[in-house]
Amino acid sequence: MTQTEPVAGPLRRRPTQARGWRRVHQILDAAAGLIAEMGYDNVTTNAIAERAETSIGSLYQFFPDKASILHALNARYLEHLERVTDEVLALDRSGEALADLIDDVVDALATFHHAHPGFQAVFYGGHGSPELGEAARHASEAIVERLSALYGTRRPSLPAERRAVVATTSMELMKAMLAMGALRDEPWRQRAAQEAKTVLLRYLEPEIG
Repeated sequence: MTQTEPVAGPLRRRPTQARGWRRVHQILDAAAGLIAEMGYDNVTTNAIAERAETSIGSLYQFFPDKASILHALNARYLEHLERVTDEVLALDRSGEALADLIDDVVDALATFHHAHPGFQAVFYGGHGSPELGEAARHASEAIVERLSALYGTRRPSLPAERRAVVATTSMELMKAMLAMGALRDEPWRQRAAQEAKTVLLRYLEPEIG
């Protein structure tokens, strides 16, 4: 997604020009960075405006409050994540070596986590928002569905119920292990990604290898 593309989510006013969308993305980028650093509850709209190098009045032109910024940021993350899963979880990979497939999936998701440091805080930070909780659940379910379909192409004899269990478990393993390295330095991120690959390969090999 470029800095001029429209984003989903609740906006008080939707820009009509690229310049306006750049401002919206700057605000969302600032919010993402601050949430990752400080946690959602400690971030204020004034701090977001200052980080985005815009006036608080300009921020309020697009977002009525901090919650609406969070929801728009959530929608943008979902769009990014959908693009990542579209690219890496294509259904024509049944002939690849399992280790290569796992490498690609983990590397793509690790890159996503690193490029979006606020993702973990937004989705799993416990903001007490039913809407965000529902969005996180839908995002997880979408990934599970894609993984389950992919596993089915690799091992058609695996029952659908078992595929769903394996897909859910592998997704939760990736999510937990990549979170370990999301906000660490590069060597630690690489170590967390490699550990995730090792665990997933040993878990998936008897199931779909």
